[in-house]
Amino acid sequence: MRYYLPDEDKLFKKIQKIPIEHLKKEEQLNKLSLEEAKKWFRYKDGKLYYKKSPGNKKIGDEVGYIRQISKYQNHPYLVTTLKRKFYPVGKIIFLLIHGYYPKHLIYIDGNRLNNNIENLTCCSYSIINYKLRPIKNNTNLKGIYYCKFRNRYKVRFNVNYKTYNIGSYKDIETAKRVYNIIAKRVYGRSGYLND
Repeated sequence: MRYYLPDEDKLFKKIQKIPIEHLKKEEQLNKLSLEEAKKWFRYKDGKLYYKKSPGNKKIGDEVGYIRQISKYQNHPYLVTTLKRKFYPVGKIIFLLIHGYYPKHLIYIDGNRLNNNIENLTCCSYSIINYKLRPIKNNTNLKGIYYCKFRNRYKVRFNVNYKTYNIGSYKDIETAKRVYNIIAKRVYGRSGYLND
């Protein structure tokens, strides 16, 4: 196997085979409608407020309370109940601004309590899986593994349940740079970058 430090042309040829993950407009049906959301809520400065009193709250009160996904995952987020159904506050905000209720939503900075519209992006399940998957390797970097046998850093990238082996490099800084170029190309601003 040939090892080289990647210049931009060789790296571009190598990563052309990796598909770009587009941010898909996937609407979740049978959920909150835009008209109903406009009747109950209003968005201002990254927060959601009641326009109409649901009974136990006043008009103008902030919407939402913190809910944990499960006791095994530490990803709390804000939800609200309306007509005995749970709705994530971020999805309601996305609905009010963009006009449709997203099937999957990602928080760009990783903080699920930051519901500012600039932090919310509609995405596919593949991107959510990519962002939330914990790092389990010997370098504590996403997509970069140290191979003791060859004394090199290997770069791997997963897209749509397929693994792409990009190459192996002598130093970790080159491996980080290669991984970051691929993450930006495939996932855009939702990509996780190794710093």
